Amino acid sequence: MQFRTPVEIPKAVFNIDHRSNLLFMGSCFSVNMGRQLQELKINSSVNPFGVLYNPVSINNSLEILLKKKIFGKDDIQEYKGLWFSFFHHSSFSDTDPEKCLEKINSAIHEASDHLKKTSVIFLTFGTAMVYDHIKSGMTVSNCHKLPATEFSHRMLNPEEIISDCNVLFKNLKTFNPDVRIVFSISPVRYVKDGLEISNYSKSILNVAIHELIAQNDCCSYFPAYEIVMDDLRDYRFFDADMVHPSRQAVDYILEKFAACYFSEETIKINEQVKKLIKACNHRFLTNNKTEILGFLETQLAKAKFLYEKSMVNMQDEINYFEREIEFQAHK
Repeated sequence: MQFRTPVEIPKAVFNIDHRSNLLFMGSCFSVNMGRQLQELKINSSVNPFGVLYNPVSINNSLEILLKKKIFGKDDIQEYKGLWFSFFHHSSFSDTDPEKCLEKINSAIHEASDHLKKTSVIFLTFGTAMVYDHIKSGMTVSNCHKLPATEFSHRMLNPEEIISDCNVLFKNLKTFNPDVRIVFSISPVRYVKDGLEISNYSKSILNVAIHELIAQNDCCSYFPAYEIVMDDLRDYRFFDADMVHPSRQAVDYILEKFAACYFSEETIKINEQVKKLIKACNHRFLTNNKTEILGFLETQLAKAKFLYEKSMVNMQDEINYFEREIEFQAHK
């Protein structure tokens, strides 16, 4: 008997490996996925504008990266002593406007250079609900705790999302002709306006995404939302707030992600990377110098092999083992 409804995910038509350059943008779920791939030493830029929830904000951010826009004092605002950008998450805010601009422009410069060589962009849409700043008329990425009276909110329709994305994709292809785009819908439910509105919002995103995939050969879909809602489908796979997926759920999604996008060789390399990272945290239970040095030298050789033969950036681990060998040798 079958007591689950597993989501069948076909193997992707392209592979991701340690030569790939990835860009993750979108909700906090994109942060979870992107950071896990960073831990595996796969070159990933994760949310250079901070967490973004709606398609308009994500598209605006990518357009800024394409133009490599430099923000100035006129592009940021101040409220209660804190300077911020309506395009950015509050993690970029600062009491000093120059420091705020430095964080913003540094992230844009780095991410724009990364985008030029990015092979796959992962866009995770969280909600179709957007907030418009009444005075400026712009759709904001974050309200930065300004009074609610300064904003109006509305639900995007699929046609708006499709139209905006198609304009963006045209510009992206000019900037980086070989880039691929993988959509996903965040499994985080936005319960502020009730579950009915949350489901309505997710439905709009779903319709828009699948129409975009039908219109653009460079686009595809990874069913993160369906994995959580239809496969796991249990409160034990959620955090205490009953809204965000648990670490166990994220790990399960990563397994599905790996099966979809990684070759067998990449999966094997990932296991070696995990073992070497674990070795960096190894605590010796012996004072035998020969045994300790033997362990460290073996791990150093493995890290160098991965670095030289498999294009895996193990420089931090190589530096660590070299320092430890020198320390133990002169101890």
